[in-house]
Amino acid sequence: MKESRWIHTGHCKLRVHCPTCRDLEGGRKWREKLAKTYDLPNGEIDFDCPHGVPWGAGPQVEAQKEQSARQKVLTEMRNTRFELCKLCPDDCAMHHKTDCQLRALLARPNMACPNYHFKPVDIEERIRQAKEASTGASGASQGASK
Repeated sequence: MKESRWIHTGHCKLRVHCPTCRDLEGGRKWREKLAKTYDLPNGEIDFDCPHGVPWGAGPQVEAQKEQSARQKVLTEMRNTRFELCKLCPDDCAMHHKTDCQLRALLARPNMACPNYHFKPVDIEERIRQAKEASTGASGASQGASK
């Protein structure tokens, strides 16, 4: 049994696979594999994108980088918070959640620890800092030469 319609998945909505999916010839085998698990639009392997992405075009490279940076920051934040949750006493309200529930809650930037092990974060500021850190070495050398 097929899981669901591909176009309703997070991967499709976030345009994760557009460069492959919108490659008419080169992406056909990938779409054929996809059809084994998901229902495709109109049941066709070579379907028109319901989100309007034309054949031969994927999302802009900068948009992909932005999404990747956001996902990396959110994942690191969630994983750090998950480790911090282990420090809380057994009577902490968060200890009554399953790991899955807890990880979902911890992925929310506005979430705060009831025992003050972490506080809400400004995710846009974190992303900006991560970008600066990744370009820090090249930016520092450019700044020194001015």
